[in-house]
Amino acid sequence: MTRLTDIALVVFLASLALNWPDLPLGIRFPDLIFLPLALLTVAAFRRTRCSPQWLDLLVLLYLLGSLPSFLVTGDLRESATELIRHAYVVAIYAVVARLVASSRAPLAGTGLAIGGVALSLIGLTFAGIYMVHPVAMPAMGEVMRLPYVGGVLRLRALTMAPSMLGSLLAATVPFALIRALQSNAAKSRRRWALAVAAICAAMLLTVSHTIAGFAVACLIVLWPELRPRAAVQWLAIAAAAVVVCGFNFTLAASIDSVSSTSARAPDAVTYPYGMETRELELGGVRVRYQVMSYLRTKQVALDAFLSRPLTGIGLDQFHRASEAAYQRGLLTAGYRAIDPHSALLGCLAETGLAGGTTLLVLWGGFVVAGVRLSRVDGPYGWLARAATAAFIGLLINGINVDIMNFRFVWAELGILRGLAQLYEV
Repeated sequence: MTRLTDIALVVFLASLALNWPDLPLGIRFPDLIFLPLALLTVAAFRRTRCSPQWLDLLVLLYLLGSLPSFLVTGDLRESATELIRHAYVVAIYAVVARLVASSRAPLAGTGLAIGGVALSLIGLTFAGIYMVHPVAMPAMGEVMRLPYVGGVLRLRALTMAPSMLGSLLAATVPFALIRALQSNAAKSRRRWALAVAAICAAMLLTVSHTIAGFAVACLIVLWPELRPRAAVQWLAIAAAAVVVCGFNFTLAASIDSVSSTSARAPDAVTYPYGMETRELELGGVRVRYQVMSYLRTKQVALDAFLSRPLTGIGLDQFHRASEAAYQRGLLTAGYRAIDPHSALLGCLAETGLAGGTTLLVLWGGFVVAGVRLSRVDGPYGWLARAATAAFIGLLINGINVDIMNFRFVWAELGILRGLAQLYEV
């Protein structure tokens, strides 16, 4: 049974981002693996007492933080269903934490790394075929028109969207990168270096804003290697800051033209993410730009939060705010039933200060735990460092992604919790 549990754990972690097959209730392949994995875990440890940790309290508070929103929700069933989804990803956290605390920590890191490498290779293979013979395979990737780059092939590699693949790669590259840095055998080091190269290539081909979190996660892993070179450290920090700020700017506005006020600006190119075209005059220069959907949905989320700051508008009820915004002409038809695309603002909009505060406490607690674990001497220090880097990178992406719905986010929190139990942090 131990061998079977190990296999199930690796397969589950390697498949966390798969958006296949399309089964009822949003069930996908990793969910089919999780049930037997959970049963195997319960069977293996049914006679072993599990002591709650302080991190578990933060998770419990996060779940309880959404309950006040049930007082004002417009659809109690929808809110209850979403709470069940939250409980499900917390179950992933609990199972992974239990297995990591029982000496399966290396397997957890390996499983996540395999997932990132496998999807990268699948995506790169499709990209290579597409270059020779373009074929329509939306599940693998498709050509999209984006600001500043125009029409470009964007990989999704069996995940829900390019940004989903990008988030998964940001969550897994630290595990592959740290293995490449710390492997003693030259053959193993070369193998992991090639894996990192594949992940980086696939990340670039997502053409996604999630490269911001990817860059931060890589910087955190590489930081000890850069420590003897202060100039390189500052250069790396500056580069990561430019990437984060630059990509967040592109999600707020797309500049179509910059011209003198006497000249006629060219017609704006319409993008799927564009909401409306505006003009701004600065010192005799006319700037024409498009307001992007990521900025507008954040504005809708902020308005929803301010309308009911204590409780929010109800768990999983953001679509009501987006529909109202569409009716007012603030959103286009494609965004009338959209998710917030921002972890914190979406939480504040739907669950108010109760949910937003507990979410921030959860994030802060796990970052603190991760930093402490990364400094502890022991055989799993590399895993703590990788999981912490991945989580912080995902928090950066959380500015524009609803990361708390991702299975792999909770798997990495489970890794940190399991390590915290091992080292009593």
